[in-house]
Amino acid sequence: MNKKEIKIQLRFFDLDAYCHVNNSVYLNYFELARTEAYREFYDKAVEDNIYLVITETYVKYKIPILFTDTVYISVWVSDIQGVKFTVQYEVHNGEGKVFAVGNTVHAMFDPATNRPLRLPKNIEEYLYKRES
Repeated sequence: MNKKEIKIQLRFFDLDAYCHVNNSVYLNYFELARTEAYREFYDKAVEDNIYLVITETYVKYKIPILFTDTVYISVWVSDIQGVKFTVQYEVHNGEGKVFAVGNTVHAMFDPATNRPLRLPKNIEEYLYKRES
């Protein structure tokens, strides 16, 4: 479960009328962190016509992110079961303040049959490296 830490660049556009990052933006941050953390995998997936969909999302908001905050997202794959894998996220400031936690569940499928596909072993190994 290799945790990777991605710094997020806040944009003024991300703020809502309450002057903090809008709740809907967190899923966008999750996508940015996930894509950056697993860039090799996603680049190869596109090249190999591997299709992935998000089947579930979850976010627990703890404290608001203000525009002056520094934001990092720790991202890691916590579970792989057959056709699905779960990516966990912790949104924090790098100094112990946690803004939110969440996860997304992903599934791989065959676009020709529109049926789920089991993740190949090499993809499982890339996504889910256990820490020693």
